[in-house]
Amino acid sequence: RDCKSLARVELSNNISSLSSLIFAGCTSLTKITIPNEVYSIGDEAFSGCSKLVDVSIPDSVLSIGGNAFEYCINLSEITIPSSVDALGENAFRECSSLTAIDIPSSVTSINAWTFENCTSLVDVKLPNTIKSIGCGAFRNCTRLTKIDIPDSVKSIEDGAFASCISLHTMAIPASVTSIPREMCAYSENLKNIIIPDSVKSIGEDAFLSCANLKTVTIPESVESVGSHAFGYYMGYGYHKYDEDYDATVKFSIKGVKGSDAETYAIENGFIFIDINALPTEDPTDDSEPTDNPEPTEVPTEMPTEPPTELPEPTNGSEPTEIPTEIPTVPSMEEPTDIVREKGDITDDGEVGITDMILMQKYLLGSEKLKENQYALADLNADGEVDVFDLSLLKRKLLSQ
Repeated sequence: RDCKSLARVELSNNISSLSSLIFAGCTSLTKITIPNEVYSIGDEAFSGCSKLVDVSIPDSVLSIGGNAFEYCINLSEITIPSSVDALGENAFRECSSLTAIDIPSSVTSINAWTFENCTSLVDVKLPNTIKSIGCGAFRNCTRLTKIDIPDSVKSIEDGAFASCISLHTMAIPASVTSIPREMCAYSENLKNIIIPDSVKSIGEDAFLSCANLKTVTIPESVESVGSHAFGYYMGYGYHKYDEDYDATVKFSIKGVKGSDAETYAIENGFIFIDINALPTEDPTDDSEPTDNPEPTEVPTEMPTEPPTELPEPTNGSEPTEIPTEIPTVPSMEEPTDIVREKGDITDDGEVGITDMILMQKYLLGSEKLKENQYALADLNADGEVDVFDLSLLKRKLLSQ
């Protein structure tokens, strides 16, 4: 332990285990081959071996202790043999050069903080034998873009994928019934979450500060959604008082009317979209709608009318005078003094549910508003159509 000048070591074949802290703090150690007779690697056995780049673990090893390779910052790869059935907490924490890890099927759980701060980790393979993922297991794996969680996983603990800033999709398996607090908090590039019908509860701050997450579908099976689970962000280092949270602009929640999803949306002032009320598109219609239909073709030649013959003068009288000016036809244009009611976005003469649906679609980016519609949708007259106008429109409908 703490042999800072030790660069290389050869172990005897009669060693059956590596005890705790045996090579901890050996900051010059670069390579080690573990004998085939060793069946366990103790806690912190290689902790702080900052120059260690090459470790050979034999098939005889059954367990790797807690913090065993913590702070081995130059360890870029390691092979875990299929004989290993247990990885201790923090086993590879702070291995900032580790790029890939393949967990063997003999392992049934990823314990707390096992790969926390492995900032170069891009490839993780989890077998179908994994039943649980511990607290902060992959926290701050900043280069991890995706991870496939197998259907064998039944529990995921707090902050398991927090601060994975490159993660863009999270598909939760149908075997999971509860999403923990801070599960993917501060994963700022997360854009898509798939929540199965098996989930009954979602913990507080579960997806806090996921800046690119603009909408989420919450199934009817969910019975409780924790505070600030979706649609909020805050800076690092805050104490998480209510005043420290800021709502995401135009955040929307899709769900079933009357469900906890709607309750959460209403209580937090978010857009709610009833998935059962969404229009069904005709699958046989391939045409795209257009705001500017082609003009009707106008004939280029005007029909020629026979000339009007003047009556012959009689008894020497002068011909009848024909007026030279065409009488003015009254204009058929709509009167300009009609005032449209704010909120009547569809311009059908009344404010109704169709106006609210159109505004929601605009806020979600699936519909465009014409200039006159935009003016009617800007209920608070601040020059912008946003979630505050939607809230005013809802109040207007409720007061009718």
